[in-house]
Parts: sequence; structure tokens; C-alpha cells
Amino acid sequence: GLGPVAEAYKIPAKINGKADADVKLSLSGKTPQEIISSLKAEIAGSLKDGVLEGLNLVQTSLGNIPMLPTLWEMVQPSLPPETQEDVKKGRTLIETAEVLAHMNGMTANVDRAEIVTRDVGVSAKGTVQVPEALNLVIDIHFQKEITSALVHKVSDLAALQDDQGKLYIPFKLKGSMLKPKTEPDAEYLSKKLLLNRGKEALEKVIDKNP
Repeated sequence: GLGPVAEAYKIPAKINGKADADVKLSLSGKTPQEIISSLKAEIAGSLKDGVLEGLNLVQTSLGNIPMLPTLWEMVQPSLPPETQEDVKKGRTLIETAEVLAHMNGMTANVDRAEIVTRDVGVSAKGTVQVPEALNLVIDIHFQKEITSALVHKVSDLAALQDDQGKLYIPFKLKGSMLKPKTEPDAEYLSKKLLLNRGKEALEKVIDKNP
């Protein structure tokens, strides 16, 4: 599994599963600094039937939205039993995952990274300055079944559905590999939620004054 990588960098979450990777690597130079500076790599990896230990993506996504600070407490009881079990165990079961990236020196450019789970689909792109700096944009799309349960419980979430009717929450991952910091795209979410509330207020006015 990929657990040893997480342990080496002391990353809070660990991934285990059936992994395949194809790495094309080139190095040159005599000193360690020259070798690191010359590093070029192309990386393609995939994972099946994996487990993300120490992090539940549903809880992380819904529990970190400043505009809806009590959202997690409101929706948790309505989540499917399987999701509740994963939350309790602090894990995410991964069906498939893929990553395409290339490196120049100690900078990794994530061209495409995708994770598919029972509850959410996650895609990411951006850069990682190993091990100091993370700068990734992460899109989380909730599957339709869990979206329906969430919207039924909190109607405001309907404003965050995409064209396919899936709840969509964009995030930014910053900080370092040792202390990653995940935060939602506050500008996008505020705009969507405020527009929806404004629309509802306007509809009420229209209903009163046909």
C-alpha cells in the first residue's frame, strides 16, 4: 500500500490499496543539489479498492463551510448507514483513483488527479513543492443519492448543485505536506448561496403581489 509514504512525511491521512505506478525519471549532476535540481519525472498512478485512513471526505467537505457553520451537525443524522459507519471509523473507501503528474526539481505539477468513492467524486490539479508548499484546487461532487438526502435536510444546498444535480463544493488545499490546510472556495459558495436566498426572497414578493 501507500501507507509508508504517508508515514515518511508524517501525513495525517494514509492511503492503502492496490496501486500501480509508471514513473519515467531522469537525473544528472554530481552534488546532491545538482541532482535534485536536474530531476525530471513523469508519473502516472492508479489505485483500486483503497482506503483513505484518518480522513472522511464527506465530513471534511460538509464540516468546513463558514457560511453554513452548523451544516455537519444538521445533516449527519440523515446520511446513509454506510456513510455513518465510515465517518465513525474516520475513513473513506476508495473505488478508484488516478493521478497524472510531472516533476521539475522538487516541484510536482499535478495535471490530473481523480478519486471516486461511493459518496463523492474528487478531482484536483495544481502544484506541490515537496515537502513545503501545497497549492491545489479540489472539486468535490457528491453522488446523486447522498445529494438528495442532503438537500432534503438543508434546502440551501440546492443552490450548490451542478448541471447533473450533484452537490458541488470547490476547495483549496494549501499549507505544507506536514500541515495541510483545506478551505472551501468562500467566494464561489457565498455567491451561490446569496443569489439563491435573494431569488427566494424575490419569489416571495412576487407571490404576494401577483
